[in-house]
Amino acid sequence: MPSGQPVPVSGDGSIARDYTIVSFAVDGISRGVDYLLTWTGVYETINLGNYPPVPLVELIQAVSTAVGVAPRLQHQPMQLSDVDLTCADSSKARRRPDYAPQTTPEAGLSPFTN
Repeated sequence: MPSGQPVPVSGDGSIARDYTIVSFAVDGISRGVDYLLTWTGVYETINLGNYPPVPLVELIQAVSTAVGVAPRLQHQPMQLSDVDLTCADSSKARRRPDYAPQTTPEAGLSPFTN
């Protein structure tokens, strides 16, 4: 998004998602590949989502703080297909002792701070 442009926000910004930091997803996939190298003949689907869900306005504020720019929010109607909350069930991944992504949006954005 070009600098100075308003940030589009669905509804009042209270919709919440469990945003996942890319490095956690890459780490989880890498560990899965390592696991497959010791293949047991059983395939599993493992969700690598992060918990808890974060409201959109909180994520925007965290990004704003990290980059040092106050956003201009442009509230828009909720899209008909949108839902108030999505949250991954990563309990299967978390049962593995070598996988435990836990961070706040602020900590995840820290590499981008001014």
